[in-house]
Amino acid sequence: MQSAQSLEKMDTRSVQNILQNSGPLEAHVNRAREATTAREIKDIIENAVESPQVLVFGELLDLPSVKQLRETEYADHFRLLELFAYGTFRDYQRDQNPYPQLSEAMIKKLRYLTVASLASRSRSLRYSELLTELGLSTRRELEDLIIEAMYARIVTGKLDQRSASLEVDRALARDVSEDLSAVSRVLENWSASCEATLEAIEKECERSSRLKNQYQERLNALETRVLSLRAANNDESEEQPASKHKVRVKM
Repeated sequence: MQSAQSLEKMDTRSVQNILQNSGPLEAHVNRAREATTAREIKDIIENAVESPQVLVFGELLDLPSVKQLRETEYADHFRLLELFAYGTFRDYQRDQNPYPQLSEAMIKKLRYLTVASLASRSRSLRYSELLTELGLSTRRELEDLIIEAMYARIVTGKLDQRSASLEVDRALARDVSEDLSAVSRVLENWSASCEATLEAIEKECERSSRLKNQYQERLNALETRVLSLRAANNDESEEQPASKHKVRVKM
């Protein structure tokens, strides 16, 4: 774990920026409802994804005026909003073409949200996985970013430097994609896993029952053998013949 002194020396500008109140989601939603042009919607989306205080975007995505942006020259901004709603930095890194250019603030925020997504899937995250998913090259960069995310309450947990992992207590719940097929696949896999586990438990129960019956049969046989030996021993003791004495008479 980093010491308190090292945390105090850390550059806190990013933390202060993420905690700065630049408008909740409702403000952006209200502006989008009142917008009359696609350009206005595009500007609202840019402000929302860059705002440190806006971490969920579902209500904004659901607005008809925002969905209509897909049919305009600003379709890349609708995809940008989807990326920040339920995408990850790795998604952006794989293919940046569908999106407009991201500012440094947007990139950092997307990394925070990616940590939240990863932390919601696993209680323990290896540094090696996090470095890959976040596109970072050093442990110091990674630890600083995670600490900033903790200050922003995007994720809570502990950095375990000995095992090089993030131990997760809680993570921000992000938006869910409208593509429910992905959710369905996850649930199907989970259901199949549960069925396999249940089948394994049932087999183990059957095996335990067989072993118990076999043990009981051997125990009963042993008890019968002991009783038989005891009875035989008692019979032998009772049937021992009395000793015969001869008397010699002198004449």
